[in-house]
Amino acid sequence: MNSPAVEPPWRAASLVFAGGAVGSLIRYGVSLAFPRDGLVPWDVVLVNTVGALLLGALVGWLGRAAGPTSSVRARHQRLLWGTGALGGFTTYSALALGAVDLVRDDRALAAMLLAVGSVAVGLAACGAGLALGSLAARGRARAS
Repeated sequence: MNSPAVEPPWRAASLVFAGGAVGSLIRYGVSLAFPRDGLVPWDVVLVNTVGALLLGALVGWLGRAAGPTSSVRARHQRLLWGTGALGGFTTYSALALGAVDLVRDDRALAAMLLAVGSVAVGLAACGAGLALGSLAARGRARAS
């Protein structure tokens, strides 16, 4: 495969910016739909789990398109949807804040369960998404 032409840096930045705006707005909508009224910040758990699943599916679908030999379209899709939209949608900082708030409320065990459980569920969701995306990409390739 031929190496793609060097793109201006503003193109990649604009894709990340546009995707991040969309993802952040959706994330904000989820926080409005799931207001915090209990111990666990369910909105954070939800967006991080869904985001991990979708990122895995995207990467599986695109075939890990991030390197210099991947297609320009695949790199653009990963920047727009992966780095931008899903990066804006998911929120590690809110997870960390939720855990710290639990510690400050003398609920260290709940904080540890939130942090470790969220990472474990996210890993599982990402793995499932990667498998589903790869499977869908193989089906797409066979159909072509």
